[in-house]
Amino acid sequence: MPKSARGFTLIELLVVISIIAVLSTIGLTSYKGVQSQARDAARKSDLRNLAIALELYYQKNGTYVLSTQQSCNNTDINTFYSKIAPYISGHVPEDPKGGKYCYYSEGSGKSFRLFAKLEDCKGSADNLCDWLNHNYSVVSADLAVAHDPNDKPIASTLTPTPTPTSTPAPTTTSTPAPVVATPPPTSTSTPSPSPSPSPSPSSSVSPSPSPSLASKRVFATSSKYNGDLGGLTGADSKCQAKADTAGLGGSWRAWISDSKDSARDRLNHYSGEYRLVDNTTVVASNWGDLVDGSLTVAVFKNETNTLAGGYVWTNTKSDGTKAGGSNNSCSDWTYSTFSDSPRGGYGVTGYKDSNWTEGSFGPAYSCDSLFRLYCFEQ
Repeated sequence: MPKSARGFTLIELLVVISIIAVLSTIGLTSYKGVQSQARDAARKSDLRNLAIALELYYQKNGTYVLSTQQSCNNTDINTFYSKIAPYISGHVPEDPKGGKYCYYSEGSGKSFRLFAKLEDCKGSADNLCDWLNHNYSVVSADLAVAHDPNDKPIASTLTPTPTPTSTPAPTTTSTPAPVVATPPPTSTSTPSPSPSPSPSPSSSVSPSPSPSLASKRVFATSSKYNGDLGGLTGADSKCQAKADTAGLGGSWRAWISDSKDSARDRLNHYSGEYRLVDNTTVVASNWGDLVDGSLTVAVFKNETNTLAGGYVWTNTKSDGTKAGGSNNSCSDWTYSTFSDSPRGGYGVTGYKDSNWTEGSFGPAYSCDSLFRLYCFEQ
């Protein structure tokens, strides 16, 4: 065999194999990403097609498909699929990975909500990326996008990483070398030893830690009310009654404003943390953090520490000032009739941005609507 005819060395083969492995990994990752994006696009398209079918159903029947429960845990999703089938071309769409989409009606079939779970949720006003089970929604024209009442925020499901406790290294006690005593010179007098100075008491006393401030609690009421709250005093009374019934104790006021008084003026400005009633979940680190335009965690629990989804009467901006006058506060929260004016300003539970108190999903709502209240411990 000529000397020029030689095979690959082992190192060359390993280099080639490594390059092929890296390129395969990159290609596979990109392929999976493209696949998930395609499935998400299909989910969005499916919900839009279902919404169109629901409008056709409404035109014929006078309501959307009725559901017995207003949550994604409803037991009649199969009924929805069978009733909507005649109004959609081909088969009723299901999630690309299997399973039916979530649907439920509200307001005796006058409104509806559809939900899907995207694999790659991008933050926008059209979806709910902070929520665990359903992070994309299409709703009827009269509703604002909101989370499923039985869903949970992703933040509440994360297990905090425990802080490792460092074990102090054992202190090595060195044994002093023996001292060889030198006989003292002969002396006729023995000097008195100087007394060792006593350590100052302050050197052995640890400073007392500064006492930590107790947190104040926050909840959204389990009950819903129309715009006639009995004024601001009536709203405060409703919050106090809910807290008393739940055994929370303390003094409570509603986060709500009318044409004269704002929540910022009515509520105490606490320098400690605001938490949900579980006393663990921090909503804001202090008053300044509360009114800076966003929350640490949304107010999504009621006075019994269970989920409370939906809309809340507020007429209050994210800085605590009033959002409008009498026409935006149901005549200072004494009006409960359907009309174009007055109406009521609102917020939405489950949101951490300014929408938590200053809903931007449409104009103020009619005063006959049934919404919750935000309640703050004073």
